[in-house]
Amino acid sequence: MPKRVIDTSLFFTAFIVAALGLAACEGGTGKALPGAMPSYQAAHRDVAAGNGVAAPIASPTSLSFTALGTDNVKTFVVNVQFAGDLTAVSSDTSVATVDPPSATPLVTPADGGSKSATFTVTPVGNGTCTITVTDKKGRSVTIAISVSTAPLVFVAPSAAPYVLGFDGATNGNATPLRDISSATIPLTHVSAIATSANGDIYVGGNPSDDTSPHILSFSATANGPSTPLSDIELPPFYVIQSLALDKAGDLYVLEWGENYYASEAIMKFAPNSTGAATPESTLPAESFDSTASTQLVVPQDIASSADGTLYVANAMPGGGNVLIFSPTSNGPSAAPAAVIGGNKTLISTPYRVAVDSSGRIYVLVADNSAMTYGYGDPPRAVNPRICIFAPNANGNVAPVAVIAGPSTGMQSPWGMRVDSEGGIFVGDFASGAISYFAPGANGNVAPTRVISGGNTGFGSSNLATVGL
Repeated sequence: MPKRVIDTSLFFTAFIVAALGLAACEGGTGKALPGAMPSYQAAHRDVAAGNGVAAPIASPTSLSFTALGTDNVKTFVVNVQFAGDLTAVSSDTSVATVDPPSATPLVTPADGGSKSATFTVTPVGNGTCTITVTDKKGRSVTIAISVSTAPLVFVAPSAAPYVLGFDGATNGNATPLRDISSATIPLTHVSAIATSANGDIYVGGNPSDDTSPHILSFSATANGPSTPLSDIELPPFYVIQSLALDKAGDLYVLEWGENYYASEAIMKFAPNSTGAATPESTLPAESFDSTASTQLVVPQDIASSADGTLYVANAMPGGGNVLIFSPTSNGPSAAPAAVIGGNKTLISTPYRVAVDSSGRIYVLVADNSAMTYGYGDPPRAVNPRICIFAPNANGNVAPVAVIAGPSTGMQSPWGMRVDSEGGIFVGDFASGAISYFAPGANGNVAPTRVISGGNTGFGSSNLATVGL
């Protein structure tokens, strides 16, 4: 038999090709020859280098906040391929902080499975930032953080039978985000609006027969014709002038009686009251009971702090003041715990009152020469102004700030509400606009934002009814 001849050049060629292929895959080019398995080789290379096969994964990848502080924290989870501490860093701690700054992933279940760590984000201030979580090999994932505490501002134009809601941060000719009406109890007009701590919307107004007024509550997400969550019915011919809620959910109602002045009173209803509910307490005006110690004469507006302290804008012929009642005040013998009034206060005729989370007190006033008493007839203001008082103010004290002057754009301001940070929303009877003054505003200053125009649905309406 002839001897088999082995062509060694073929082996040499195959060896060279294999060597070149290995060098191409492992020598740093990252390219494989045709017919190779790139994904397997890439995974093999990463495992050999100790880098794992995947970057950390976050869930969710973004968080949004509409309120600040530890009561409003949110969490996210980071899953990793291998064990080892994770570090978490906020790009801007004035917007949001993250805790813990370092965490060891836990294996769930204990005998094997995903390795994950949970982080908590606390919103600190308005703005945007990112949280970056990095594993022991330098691989990272980012979580987008957005903090905006601008509340929805609600308004009932011209005492309409519906409520329009706008993003409090909007500006200009904005379209409402909400248009809330009752699907079951038609109201001829809305005369008062307030929101609870969880965002439910309370609306006071008269039904179509103009007899028994109702206070309806709607869910925080209500839009369009909606079925009320609750319905408190007051006696016939009463008028709901103002609503306020404390953090516990107690509802305060300022009502004017059949002839407006003979039976004004502030009633307090328990949380979740509905139907023909009986008030837990009542503060009558002096004209309601000649022996009343409340000092209430013509109460125009009420506001409540979180603990139920009640603030009342109290008008009277020739002047006015702000009366402050403790949370337990009840009956005609209840006297105010504090009274802000006198020439230093600059309060002549107070139309609206509000309090922010720091206890600062805001009073919308105008000279009493322009005051006209009578339901549905807001006064034409003279020298309108917003007087701001320090927490615990009492007596004939000067305000710490006064917003007044032509630059403010206030002509006949009649509606006012204040957000938790001290931002002021003003509804103007004459201009048909809602102006916003930023926290700390003082003097003859222009509003930061103005909501007005044909898209708003305001027209030249009386924006007396404003709520947050």
